[in-house]
Amino acid sequence: MCGFRVGDDVVCLQDDWHDGEGCFVEPGDPVVDGVYRVEAINKEYDGLFARLEGCPSVGGYAVDYFRKVERKSDSLSIESFLTIKPGFEEPKRTNAPAKKERV
Repeated sequence: MCGFRVGDDVVCLQDDWHDGEGCFVEPGDPVVDGVYRVEAINKEYDGLFARLEGCPSVGGYAVDYFRKVERKSDSLSIESFLTIKPGFEEPKRTNAPAKKERV
């Protein structure tokens, strides 16, 4: 298996879509360093193919032409930092209860 799942982002490593039999690049085909989302994985007689969102090929593109994009945890991203609502309040000081006199 290729390790891709539907919904994964992949980066294109090679865009030589010419197969020697008259199949040439069409407008909208993936380009090198372009990032695309996997819409489906197709197994055909000669290998695995990824159908990509927004790309014209119905059968998909050979998975060997792509690498999965590894995302870092979003917990430290600037976007998540900007969504933090300010809610910290300085602790309020209160007077200590008066000391009782000893008799």
